[in-house]
Amino acid sequence: MRFKEIQIGILVLSLLILTGCDAQLPFTEGIQKDASPTSIGSSKRGVVLEFQQGKPQNEIFGDFLVGLDIANYMDEAVSVTVDVWDVSPLQGFTDKEGVSYFLEPAIYDLGKFYSPFVEKYNLGMFNYQNVKAGDYTQFLAELTYGVNADVDVNFCITNPDYEKDSSCPLSETLSGSKLGDKNSKYPVTIKSIKKSIYGADESSVFLNLDIAISNEGKGELVNSLGESIFDDEIVNFNIYALSDSLEFTCRSDESVDHYGEFDSDVKSLPMNLKLRRSGSTKVTCTSTVSIDEPIKDMRIKITTDYDYSYKTATRKIEVKG
Repeated sequence: MRFKEIQIGILVLSLLILTGCDAQLPFTEGIQKDASPTSIGSSKRGVVLEFQQGKPQNEIFGDFLVGLDIANYMDEAVSVTVDVWDVSPLQGFTDKEGVSYFLEPAIYDLGKFYSPFVEKYNLGMFNYQNVKAGDYTQFLAELTYGVNADVDVNFCITNPDYEKDSSCPLSETLSGSKLGDKNSKYPVTIKSIKKSIYGADESSVFLNLDIAISNEGKGELVNSLGESIFDDEIVNFNIYALSDSLEFTCRSDESVDHYGEFDSDVKSLPMNLKLRRSGSTKVTCTSTVSIDEPIKDMRIKITTDYDYSYKTATRKIEVKG
């Protein structure tokens, strides 16, 4: 008998714990799964937003405020469009659609990231009508914006067959700080660049660059054109030399043609890339480089253009009056 009482006690305690946990889960009725709570602190790439502390409050009774913090982590100014809505059937909150904001660049010091530029968007004061016991709500927000990203990369070139300079590696991978602070703050990032050099003749070498691109921003690529032939994952890619007159040819298994179909043949630049479910892709670019000295410094620029969306949501909020 005593054993059964202990079992019942454990069962009741487990139910209480589960009930308490459930109260903290997002209110998902009528919303998409990808509208899970996020915050400025969790991404720190591109432009992100979060609901301000206490706007709205954890429980709503009477008048309540709604406010957002919108943060730009990139080194360039950007225009964003913001939508805010709730999922409650109660009347009293006015959805906001297509609100535009111009955000100043983040603060950088000598190329190093210092702090984001933050815009406070206060929607105003609201009051739900005809509230009944058990009513709940949840607030969601989404912003969209265009990104024109560029990354400058420096590396050395030497000829492995003629006057090779041992201080210049024939193969190396550039990543992290070698690609600059601003690259790490873009939502779609140049993850790494693998350089490989092969001897061609006495005065030239063959340069191969394997470029990894990844969506690190905890948001989604979107199609601003609204054309059904393109999925929502298109990035426009280009590469060119700043220190030399090079012509690159590039290919990728994720490149698409003008009809949105995969086409991995060698492409003229710029080219369109489709980031698959993994959110990443690889581009291989090659060029022949003239060299008449033991070591040569190279400087190239990689650009990526795309439209991006970032979403956030409050948790389930009880409306008490």
